[in-house]
Amino acid sequence: MKLTLPLLVIGMAVWLPTHATAQPWLHIAANGNNPYNSPVQRANPNSRQGSVPATPPVRGPSTQPVPRTPTVENRGIGNGENLRRQQRTPNLEPTRPPRDNPRAP
Repeated sequence: MKLTLPLLVIGMAVWLPTHATAQPWLHIAANGNNPYNSPVQRANPNSRQGSVPATPPVRGPSTQPVPRTPTVENRGIGNGENLRRQQRTPNLEPTRPPRDNPRAP
């Protein structure tokens, strides 16, 4: 009985320091810069939600039209003033095609 108490104290003295030191993976998980330390990842470690874009990347040439940069020439830059000429009055008299026949209606 007298030998048990010193052995218990020595055993606890040896066991506590090795157990009390934090494992390195705990420091990584507790770090705020860890991208895997989100509520979704903690709830479901196999979840890939938020880690990849929802749409697949576009392969090949783009089918979207290339937007032109606004310039003065293409009227992208200006004060909005109408630069067209004055509109002509419409000709309401129809123009008839020429006929080969000398007989005119």
